Amino acid sequence: MASTVIGLDVGSSAVKAVVLSGGSRGYQVQRAASRAIEPVEVEPVEGEAAPQALERARAEAERRAIRGLLEEVSGRDTSIVAAVAGNRASTSQVDLPFSQVRQIEQTLPGVLEDRVPFELDEMLLEWHVVESGIPLPEGGEGSKVFAVLVPRRHVARRLEELAAAGADPRHLTLDACALALLAPEALAGEGPAALVDVGERRTTILIVKGGETRLVRTLDHGGEDLTEAVARAVGCSRGEAEHWKRARPAPGEATLEGLEGAVAGALGPLLSELHATLAGFENRGDGEISRIWVTGGGSLLPGLREQVGDVLGIPVEPLPLPRGDVDPHLAPDVGPEHALAFGLALRGVQPGRGWTPHFRRGELAYRRDVQTTRLAVLAAVALVLLGVVAGTAWFAVRHGQLTRELAGLEGSIVEQVKAEVPDASPSAYRTAGGATALMMEKALEMQRKADQVTREGGLTALDVLKRLSEVVPVDVKVDLDELSVSDEVINLRGRTDSFDAVDRVESALKKDAEFVAAYKHDRTGSAGVTRFAITIPRGAGEDAAVPGPAGGGPATPGTPPAPAPAAAKGGSDG
Repeated sequence: MASTVIGLDVGSSAVKAVVLSGGSRGYQVQRAASRAIEPVEVEPVEGEAAPQALERARAEAERRAIRGLLEEVSGRDTSIVAAVAGNRASTSQVDLPFSQVRQIEQTLPGVLEDRVPFELDEMLLEWHVVESGIPLPEGGEGSKVFAVLVPRRHVARRLEELAAAGADPRHLTLDACALALLAPEALAGEGPAALVDVGERRTTILIVKGGETRLVRTLDHGGEDLTEAVARAVGCSRGEAEHWKRARPAPGEATLEGLEGAVAGALGPLLSELHATLAGFENRGDGEISRIWVTGGGSLLPGLREQVGDVLGIPVEPLPLPRGDVDPHLAPDVGPEHALAFGLALRGVQPGRGWTPHFRRGELAYRRDVQTTRLAVLAAVALVLLGVVAGTAWFAVRHGQLTRELAGLEGSIVEQVKAEVPDASPSAYRTAGGATALMMEKALEMQRKADQVTREGGLTALDVLKRLSEVVPVDVKVDLDELSVSDEVINLRGRTDSFDAVDRVESALKKDAEFVAAYKHDRTGSAGVTRFAITIPRGAGEDAAVPGPAGGGPATPGTPPAPAPAAAKGGSDG
């Protein structure tokens, strides 16, 4: 746990920070601050297009705001936590017919590959089991996994932008998951609840059930749309509209009815998207949304909660921000516009508070952590060297005795190898090292010959083909297009003449001890040809879950889209 953590939220018009300090008694809220990103005016530059010039100027204004804010709030021994925006990531809840972590690790990439239109090698994948031990219709237990994919290049670019502003975040996570850390007491109930963060240009919708994130969606609607609607309705500047939006206009400035009508009209697209998101979650069968919590600067709009509640028919309340474990009555008041920065700071000061994805790993890892690890390794090496120096005197005394014993052993080794391999070149027996190398070479040669007959860990591809021919019913015609066999999974792709034939193949496979965990997926049919894929996790034995119904109807909850083989590439959007 870092002693002081800065949660850094880089928004579209301002940069916000919340500073928390941690200790053995918990954490304490130190301060909240923000700095506006200055509007930019683009001057034409020869050879540069206007959009490029605008992006360059705005990036420089953002860097100035970040640098100035950090100079204001940073102190000794501080670390920074920042976020990737939800519209840069792909999130998904995946239902799997097993709960073992090893099987999830092996299967999840293949499942997601069929859901996203890009190569997984270009993405960072983070996942978390949100529910396990789910009984399946045909026995066994399944699990629900929340997965996050974000382009590696976007994370690298974000880190470069922050570094140019003097910020090197120790953690980089997903903004929505950081928001979920704000009020575990409010969001940890059995029934699902929604958290809506209304920013200036984006609105983040987060659905949490049992304290775990189940759905994330980012909308391109925010407080800026409301500001423009108010400005048009009352014929004022954007600055005046922003003031009126947050505090009802004084008598004579504008009619309250006109202002509320403008706001209601601007809220229409947001409410429509929110309603569709909540309805889609409920249709998944994960429960009915019981409450909506709102936060973010846009949530300060008078009447917003009432309008959302009236349209959706769900209680809507402002999200209560925690005040810390240490001196909460003395903690500064942190407004909803700092909600994301607060959640990010909590991620750093209380890493065990809840699950959030961590994108700083591999070549993108936090350098100071890498340096600390290196120093620890160097310290361990130094201790070893000290032990070596201390033992040098003892070694000198023993050296003579051990040398004589070693000479005798070397002679025995040479004689033994001569007896076992008498037809080798005489030069191979000149030293014990040469004789040992000869013996190792012969052993490897024998191992290679053995590997040609069988392979460690189970069936070969030929074994699988033979066994399939014995298991599949003789009256079912199956043409295999692809067969891949590894120690973890067998993947089949092929063609037959009907959906019923696919069901019969799956049912027959499940009756075989080696193929008991088989399950079908990706069935498509046209012109009398049904294409299918069957995945068989290996090594599960009697614990293997048997997913999905035996019939040809729709898959039951808990039956996932199955992983494609490495050679197959999915093209659907996740």
